[in-house]
Amino acid sequence: MNLRLPATVKEALAQAAQEDLRTSSGMAVHILAEWLTARGYLARTDATPAKPARRKGGR
Repeated sequence: MNLRLPATVKEALAQAAQEDLRTSSGMAVHILAEWLTARGYLARTDATPAKPARRKGGR
């Protein structure tokens, strides 16, 4: 799936992803799954897995 995002949305997504230690793509999936789950389109058990563990060395 390809999405065209306004620059402001893309920048906000990138910032949120960085702060949550996710990729922009991973953050977008997380946000979509959260929204779909909250509205009953997606079962909680089908929601996205937790973000990967932080690597040693601070990266």
